[in-house]
Amino acid sequence: MVYSLSGAGPLTNATQNHQSTAHAAAIAGQIRMQLAGDSFVNRLLPSPGLIERIRGRPRGVSLAEAQYVLRRSSYFDHALTRFLTSPDPGQVVLIVGDYDTRPWRFADALSDRTIFAITAVEMAERVRVSPEGPLSVALRSAGFSPATRSLFLWEGGAMFSSRAEVKATLSAIRSLCTPRSLLVLDGRSMATRPAQLSHLGQPVRFAIHPEDLSGLLRRLDFEVIDVADADELRRRFPPEGRSETATGFVMTARLAGL
Repeated sequence: MVYSLSGAGPLTNATQNHQSTAHAAAIAGQIRMQLAGDSFVNRLLPSPGLIERIRGRPRGVSLAEAQYVLRRSSYFDHALTRFLTSPDPGQVVLIVGDYDTRPWRFADALSDRTIFAITAVEMAERVRVSPEGPLSVALRSAGFSPATRSLFLWEGGAMFSSRAEVKATLSAIRSLCTPRSLLVLDGRSMATRPAQLSHLGQPVRFAIHPEDLSGLLRRLDFEVIDVADADELRRRFPPEGRSETATGFVMTARLAGL
């Protein structure tokens, strides 16, 4: 069963950061559809008139960004596969679920496993709940079990939030989860002045070096178990043809015993 959450704190209300996240998620979905042949994206993308399309990739998105999005998606896919084939799989939470097709692409592996998707997108396959309050309250209201090992996938969202919002979300995950639960998230490094840093046409509000993010996670009782910067992602998931590198990284952390 797949739940759709709306109104779950700062990530799902009608604030600028959520609008930026949804816009970038739509572009990322479009990249997956056009460059990776993800046919399920057609169920989620808005009408063509809302997001312009050109040959190969969306307008205004560089080749480096498009390739980074595909590699990042592959990293998250592999993390989900490892979780579902582990001896103790459990719940899955898609923190940016607006244009995430994993419930369909991984339908066989997910079977009847519960997936919680924070999204404003209307889909018949998802059961919509509209809880009020913070993320932890929203998930519990939807049936999330704190005693069950969980995987949180936070793809393409943290960078559009403020530092305070990121910390609040990480703290909520910590308060919700049993030890050995996993969090996978991506970020953008401070490669240039903040006012000039953007991703898929949206301004980045939370830019941080991977080492600094690792320190923040450690202070919240997460153990970082894998970090892949843009070069490492290119090594793990080599694309066909010309390859360029965007500034970004992906990280996996495990909740330590409290």
